[in-house]
Amino acid sequence: MLKLSKPIFPLVAIFLFIFISPVKGELFSGTSVLDISQGDGFDFSSGRLNSDEDADLLVGLDDDGNPTFLPPTVIKDMGEISMEEVREAPHKGEYSDGTSVKKGHTYCIVTKGNHYVKFFVDEKPEDAVMKITIRWVYQSDGSRELNSRAGVITSTTWGKIKALFR
Repeated sequence: MLKLSKPIFPLVAIFLFIFISPVKGELFSGTSVLDISQGDGFDFSSGRLNSDEDADLLVGLDDDGNPTFLPPTVIKDMGEISMEEVREAPHKGEYSDGTSVKKGHTYCIVTKGNHYVKFFVDEKPEDAVMKITIRWVYQSDGSRELNSRAGVITSTTWGKIKALFR
């Protein structure tokens, strides 16, 4: 019996990791403030500001001085709908490189790592304050599903989970 238990333990461990892993297919969320005047960017996989060309979402001003999601952001304006109404991200061919910032609109993007994100613009900048507030949901497994039956994990929990696998 002892000889049989040694090969079974690794198989059980692999089964538990693959099929019961709490990270697989989870959605992670947060709220972030981006400063347009600083050209802020955001990396959704880490849940942090990232002001370089490697950011998944980059904000700034267009040629007319209007707040814009700048290229290389691959984005789709879903319209003036709630974020909860977007259950699945559009196919990759339906996105454009950048679009204007509109308060009350929900957007979907494809990240640099080929994951999908939906976010909602809560606040649009005024003349004196060049900041926008977004609420976002990031799909960790790369699928287009943005509606979770299991719930959403906040960005602080996401950081703790990622730290376990580093």
